[in-house]
Amino acid sequence: MASNRGFLAVCILLISKGADINGPGDESVRNPLEVAASRGDADMVAMFLRGDVRPDISRGALDVACKMGHYRAARLVFEAQGSPIDSPQTVLLHSIQGGNLPLTEYLLGRGLRDSINDDLVNSIMNTFERVQYGHEVLEMLLSMGNGILNGKSIDSAMKRGLIRETELMLRCPRLRLDDTERKRILEASLLYPSSPWIVRLLDNVLAAEAPPEA
Repeated sequence: MASNRGFLAVCILLISKGADINGPGDESVRNPLEVAASRGDADMVAMFLRGDVRPDISRGALDVACKMGHYRAARLVFEAQGSPIDSPQTVLLHSIQGGNLPLTEYLLGRGLRDSINDDLVNSIMNTFERVQYGHEVLEMLLSMGNGILNGKSIDSAMKRGLIRETELMLRCPRLRLDDTERKRILEASLLYPSSPWIVRLLDNVLAAEAPPEA
């Protein structure tokens, strides 16, 4: 309760009296560190991290802080965890869904760019309506990632009528489409008013992928 109310001095006193820093939290949050992280209380998060926090507790707090978009709290927990961290793609996805663009940029700059792949892009597109700064995030991921992009994300964007995002992915130099994906995208493009534009853009992509003539 003290961590939920933001009573830093009370938390310090309780810990000095032997309170379990990894113990039960408040209501649906498992422990005091997660409570503080969910509130974005960076001072309290820093205080808890000076104690003997279990790795799983720290990781849970990182997820919560990222989901809530709390930059300072998430950064403190991330830096305390060291490298590498478990499931970096999940952490990155949570920060994107949390809507804090500077936090996402920070995580990408600290090694999480290596976790960008088609699964992450698919997850973003499948929840795109709930993602703040969705276009900016997608553009950033496509410019930074090393993995190959396939047609699933494009199909998802087209179904949602996301023209700018469809164009971003079709222009991605790491896009690789097999014959089945090409056919599916072409068929799907005919369902939209912008189909001539999409077909022309896709034709350019296919021409760029085609092997040179002997």
